[in-house]
Formats: sequence, structure tokens, C-alpha cells
Amino acid sequence: MYHIGLLITAVLHYIAPSFILEERLCWLRSPLYIVTNNKTESYYFSDEEFNAVRSSVKGTIQRAKGLGALSPQQAHRSMFTQEFQRLDVFSPTPEAINLLENLMGEDVEFRRKYIFENVDFSEVKE
Repeated sequence: MYHIGLLITAVLHYIAPSFILEERLCWLRSPLYIVTNNKTESYYFSDEEFNAVRSSVKGTIQRAKGLGALSPQQAHRSMFTQEFQRLDVFSPTPEAINLLENLMGEDVEFRRKYIFENVDFSEVKE
């Protein structure tokens, strides 16, 4: 989910670092779950958010793996209306910028070591 955002962040950090440092980079999130009950749709933007209400949900549950899973109407309503829009501002810390530079840099050994020390390969998620 975050890999495209990371690539965009890396490119912007390289060509326009002030854009990131001025906190002008935002992530417009699309819903992961859409619950349709009669003609009403509810949107949930994370697994945690959906799991918190899962037991009380009534209706049809749609798991959206990406924008392609949404109809044009669902995409517009869930992402571009004030009621549902989730716009997260990227506020980097110096440590985050340093990690970005190291992970996206040319030093393969740092990246390999970081991945094997920080990624749990026993759990595979969609």
C-alpha cells in the first residue's frame, strides 16, 4: 500500500526537498472497506477502523484493494467530499528523512540488513 507513496516521496525529496520539509506532501486515502446497507454506504480506511465496528456492521461488505475496485461514484464520494475525505499530511522527522535516504540510496547492504532486521516474513498480508 505504501510502496508507491514511498517512491513518490523519494523522488520529491531528490528533486524538491523543500516541498517535503514544508509539509506540503499529502496522501489522499481511498477506503479499504465499503459497507452498503440499502442505499447508504459507509467507508473504512484501515483494517483497524473496520475491525472496531466489524461485529455491528450490517449490509454488504466490499474489500477494495485499490482505486480500480471503486466505482467512479464511490471514488468521488469517499475521497473528494468533505464528509469522508481522508487527507494525511506527511510530516517527516529528521530520522525519517535519514531513513528514506538510506533505504532509497545506493547502499544495498544497509537496505538488506534493515529489511531482515525489521520485516516479519512469517506473516503475509494482502
